[in-house]
Amino acid sequence: MPRPTIKPIGIGDLKVVKQRLARYEAGELAHIENVLAREKRGREHRRLRQVEEIAVLEREREEESKRDLQSTERFELQSESQRTIRSETSFQAGMELSASYGPVSLSAFAKFATSNAKEEADKNSTKYAKEVTEKSMARLLERIREERRTRTLEEVEEKNEHGFDNTTGSEHITGVYRWVDKYYRARVVDYGKRLMYEFYVPEPAAFYLFASTFNYENRVLPIKPNAPTVPGTTTPLKPSDVTRTNYLRLVKEYNAQGVEPPPPEWLVLCKALNREFQGSGHSSLANEEFEIPKGYKAVNGVYRVSYTWEGSPQMNGTIMIGTGLINVGVYPGLSFGGETAMLPISGTFYGLKTFAINIEASCRLIDEYLDKWKLATFNAIMAAYNKALMDYEEKVAAAQIQQGTQIGGENPGINRQIERDELKRGCLTLWTTYAFNNPAAISHAPTAPVPGNYPEINQATALANVDRLRFFEEAFEWRNIAYEFYPYYWSRKPKWLELLSVEATDPAFQGFLRAGAARVVVPVRPSFTEAVLYYQLTGILWGGGPVPSIATIIDPDAELYNSFLEEMEGIEDLPDVDADVPIDTDDPETWLVKVPTTLVWLQGESDLPDFEAP
Repeated sequence: MPRPTIKPIGIGDLKVVKQRLARYEAGELAHIENVLAREKRGREHRRLRQVEEIAVLEREREEESKRDLQSTERFELQSESQRTIRSETSFQAGMELSASYGPVSLSAFAKFATSNAKEEADKNSTKYAKEVTEKSMARLLERIREERRTRTLEEVEEKNEHGFDNTTGSEHITGVYRWVDKYYRARVVDYGKRLMYEFYVPEPAAFYLFASTFNYENRVLPIKPNAPTVPGTTTPLKPSDVTRTNYLRLVKEYNAQGVEPPPPEWLVLCKALNREFQGSGHSSLANEEFEIPKGYKAVNGVYRVSYTWEGSPQMNGTIMIGTGLINVGVYPGLSFGGETAMLPISGTFYGLKTFAINIEASCRLIDEYLDKWKLATFNAIMAAYNKALMDYEEKVAAAQIQQGTQIGGENPGINRQIERDELKRGCLTLWTTYAFNNPAAISHAPTAPVPGNYPEINQATALANVDRLRFFEEAFEWRNIAYEFYPYYWSRKPKWLELLSVEATDPAFQGFLRAGAARVVVPVRPSFTEAVLYYQLTGILWGGGPVPSIATIIDPDAELYNSFLEEMEGIEDLPDVDADVPIDTDDPETWLVKVPTTLVWLQGESDLPDFEAP
């Protein structure tokens, strides 16, 4: 164990101021209320709050796919008859002249010929045809109507009435309210010499205030909910502070309802197209599109193309997807121009027989739609906080009505014990650098009680803690510590406003709650003086028996501490230094201490007080 770093301030007389409550007295004026004769006057405070939120979410999607396959067969038989009549007629007339070395001979002739022919032919033909028609029709109707409808009606009415009725009186009425002061009779009791330590404890009420923020089930009044802040800070929450990483924590902390998860930052949309072209000439692709979800814009994409051609591979083609351009046969990435709602697809081709393409488009969430989600989530969180705040106010009002006269704060005796316990913990932490992480001397029971599974003492661990517990609790006279609270400005600056706003009915306890630091003087029991100084030099707890001589320890402070032991020699412990000491009113060594309170008393008569009257 390390040696303590805070050293004793020396030997001094332990003088404790003992006091007992003497009386209460009316102090200075707090308020005067005047009501004239035949006057009726009153105050009425009414607070009405109504909250109504309507949100409806309706989605409708209708998709129809129709495929019609028609097959038509035709069988035709044709009969044809043909008749042909052919007639030929010829006529020849002339004269022949022939001569020889002899007499000349002359002859004349005439020829006539005629012929007729008749042809008949019968033709039969058969024609068979089969037509197959395939009709495909797809119909997509999508109708989205988004209207959040959540009807929440909260109505809280608070009505406070306070009045004065002097309508039947003939004289004026005056009510005099005075502050109440309490008086203690005090006396100094000298307990002799003690070894003294001095500590300066920062923010002595820090843990007590922290523990007070927890809501225990058996507490009469609920804890007021804290306003939403950025997780891990005290900064008030704004819509821009809601993120994808902290919204679940905020929703859980404030029990917000109707909160939707954030929209994805990226969406990948896919589409497949295929075409079969008739002939090998020019073809086109049109009236195709990508539907982009609302709130997103197209950024980039990739694609893959497959095609065939007919005949010579003299073909080409171009496809446009939004602002992205594709040449058939080239496979680069796509870059879009931030299109929203729709990404058009069109193209022209030459020489292709079949064509198919798969497209993937990456779409990014638009900032405005993310802000819209942040605002909706923020509103849900604030609505949950406002509801919790109204529930708290209603429970407080109901408790006040049921309780009748409400008594604020704790008994002053309980407050003094709280102060001593918190100051003791702070002093031990500063002196021993002890973190109070005690080993588990009690077995852990389940959160929900289970019959037969009770917390049990771990004997070995409990016995190992005895020496430390006994030494730290009994070595000092904790009941007779002297302490003084310093103002709030000795605390952390971010805590100033919080500490200064703390109120308590006990003025001394209010000083403890608001303190930025505390000065504490702690006396050591005479019988533990040697053990405490040994621990101061070595960091070793002495378990019992004679303590080794401090003079044998090589340390610059050993000689000084040895002189402390010599001065304390012969001084014994008192039976109980916290026992009540009789304080006689006639004892000249006693005096009265006035402590102001926040209590108000209505004076019986309307005369103003005269503090110097005999």
